[in-house]
Amino acid sequence: VPRRTGHPHDSSPAWSPDSRKIAFVRSGDIYTINLATRALRRLTRSGGFDPSWSPDGTKIAFSRGPTRGREIYVMRADGRGVPRRVTAERGDALSPDWQSSGHDPVIAGAGDIACDPAGRYFNGGAGTKTLCRGQHTANRLLNMDLDKIFALGDDQYTKGTLSQFQQSYDSSWGALRTITAPSVGNHEYRTPSAAGYFDYFNGVDSAAGPAGNRDEGYYSYDVGANWHVVVLNSACGYSGDGGTVPGGCDAGSPQEQWLRADLSANARPCTLAYFHHARFSSAENVRAFWDALYDSGVDLVLNGHDHTYERSAPQTPSGELDRDRGIRQIIVGTGGKSHGPLNSDVPNREVANNDTYGILKLTLRPASYRWEFLPEVGKTFADRGTTNCH
Repeated sequence: VPRRTGHPHDSSPAWSPDSRKIAFVRSGDIYTINLATRALRRLTRSGGFDPSWSPDGTKIAFSRGPTRGREIYVMRADGRGVPRRVTAERGDALSPDWQSSGHDPVIAGAGDIACDPAGRYFNGGAGTKTLCRGQHTANRLLNMDLDKIFALGDDQYTKGTLSQFQQSYDSSWGALRTITAPSVGNHEYRTPSAAGYFDYFNGVDSAAGPAGNRDEGYYSYDVGANWHVVVLNSACGYSGDGGTVPGGCDAGSPQEQWLRADLSANARPCTLAYFHHARFSSAENVRAFWDALYDSGVDLVLNGHDHTYERSAPQTPSGELDRDRGIRQIIVGTGGKSHGPLNSDVPNREVANNDTYGILKLTLRPASYRWEFLPEVGKTFADRGTTNCH
């Protein structure tokens, strides 16, 4: 475990929402430390305990006062201004916490995540400086207030066995399994029928669960009042993998027919879909998915498989720019396993990076979405923007 400060009596650490700083107590006062620059800032000079960041990271709440007589104060996180008392005088208030109200749903995730625990670079889950960084991307998720987490396939290398999930994925991203809506990748199918993947997310031998029906691996769910989410199984037949989704992925397949029926029944104004293989870079055989998604006015598609971050402008299933009805594709294969080369022939690509691990955060507003790529701590690449729903 890396040491972040050098004082023997530092306590009560609290991560900032963007994971770039930690607030903590030293000798009875509140401090913050910037993890990238190691810059230390003292916020209080009259005592303070139990620091807690506001959801937007601009303020810190803390308690102050003698035992059985503490009060809650709020101050700016940059140390400017005077702390403001927000509870009754000498009211014995302890352990402040923030709760946002009326917020837009926030989901986040990535794909291509956890290394094989028997691999040479796993290093007990800590990885190296350039490989097996799943714990570091998980740390970004652990310090966020999320409604749902998406895992974009190849969640566990190399074969996605139950044992590999239990020894690797579970020690990092597994801490948030209860709010994770996963999709399956080709590496999971290197165990026949992706049995380890379904056993891990649904329960051993369970026919259905959070990962969908065991013989399908596709499902949908709603987030908030305005968003519908479709999760598909793009294991449509790849050399070296142990199986495919029953019925395949072509037009007229059970999955494609289910997809069209699900989208037809959806009355919510905004829709996103995610699955492992990207239409524009690695998977021509998901064209039928894109045709159905485009026909129904889907707004956004997320993928993994390529170990890169790539964002494209809205486009048609054939790759023509379409800013009115087109679907934006974002590849987020940056969950930590390794980096890969950028494809050279991706149409309408606007942003690309293949040297930074991180997660994609989506804020799902009533008629739009905001995307933000959050790199692991210490890295600087970022990408953000907002787009209206169709």
